[in-house]
Amino acid sequence: MSLIILVGAAGLVWVGTAGGQGAVQAEVLDEAKRLYLANGCYACHGLEGRGNVGPDLTRTTKSDEEIVARIANGRAGTAMAPFRDKISAEDIRKIVVYLRSLTRP
Repeated sequence: MSLIILVGAAGLVWVGTAGGQGAVQAEVLDEAKRLYLANGCYACHGLEGRGNVGPDLTRTTKSDEEIVARIANGRAGTAMAPFRDKISAEDIRKIVVYLRSLTRP
């Protein structure tokens, strides 16, 4: 089984395996979900990203780049603090991959 890793313009990583097997992708999503929970994102955005105090992240129209920037830099005047000194850029990208897996119409 060969590993396929695609990196998009925003540096986001999609991981899968040749032959349609998604075990590696599931591992990446598990790690990304762990990061989402471990960094307390759920406190404002809910366990499934559907909002609570913060907005519903499953219906966002923001680009991956915009979401990465928001997580890294926070949002002035809101409870969204910057995480750039707490979470690595790679882990922020993983969180965005997880959020994209939750996207709904």
